[in-house]
Parts: sequence; structure tokens; C-alpha cells
Amino acid sequence: MYQQIIYDTLIGQKIPPILAKIVTAQAQFESGNFKSNVFLKDNNAFGYKYVGQKIATKGIPSPASEGDNYAHYNSVQDSAIEIANWLKRRVREKKLPALEAITTPSQYSKLIKAAGYYGASENTYTKGITKIFNSLKIGPVVTGLTGLIIIAAIFFFIKRK
Repeated sequence: MYQQIIYDTLIGQKIPPILAKIVTAQAQFESGNFKSNVFLKDNNAFGYKYVGQKIATKGIPSPASEGDNYAHYNSVQDSAIEIANWLKRRVREKKLPALEAITTPSQYSKLIKAAGYYGASENTYTKGITKIFNSLKIGPVVTGLTGLIIIAAIFFFIKRK
């Protein structure tokens, strides 16, 4: 459920589909399969700290070793919007390439580490995201007229054979 919500929100924020899937895997990894305290209490799928951002308020305290508080979001969608905005800012700052150029979890992990996103071991982070990415069964949901046209085209080609 959360996977599709995050993925759809990222697509709505104009994040390319393959990167949206990678970032969705990141959310699941960061939030401990959507079961972490900060996720459940603050709708915070990425472990963001509160630094006065407009889209969030002050959430639960982070561990004393980290200081500060986590960001609290009104919804999981707001948390996904936050990371979409972060990615776009890093592109503008030339800390990331064009988002369309990011196509693998390992490439993404390396790039966001270099951009200062996380301090953990790159190897551990990459393995965690990659494992989840490889098991994700999400993607664009086709509905409405587009879905009807696709179904009609499939039926037409099957019927012709």
C-alpha cells in the first residue's frame, strides 16, 4: 500500500519511473519496511530531520547522538514530495545529474551519498535498497480511457490471430 502511494506521488512530482521505483525502495529501507517509530508517528518515510521546511512540522526527537527532531508530515505523500524536492534541488545545484540519468539503485546510492544525503556505509545502503528494489511489484497504474484503449488493442490483436 505505502509503496504504491509513494511511487504515485513521485510520478506526480515528475520523477522518472525507474527513479521513482528506486526512491520507493529507499523509503521502505529507511523506514524499516514502513514500521519504524518515525514513520508510524510522523509519516516520515525517509528519516528527514526538521529544519524549518514549509511542508513539515517538528516531529518526535531523534536519538540523542543525532540531535534535533525528525520532521513530521501530514501524510506519507508529503514525505515523498520532500524527497522529490530534495532531488530536484540537488540537480539544480549540480550535485546530481539529470534525474533521467539515474537508473540503478547502486548508482543512486553512490550519488546521494556524495551529495551528503546519508552517512551510513554505501555498501550497506546500496544492498538494502537493491534488495527491496528487486522485489518491488509497483509501477504506473493505467486507468480510465487509456486503460480501455490498451485492453481493446490487446483484444483486437488476440482476435486477429
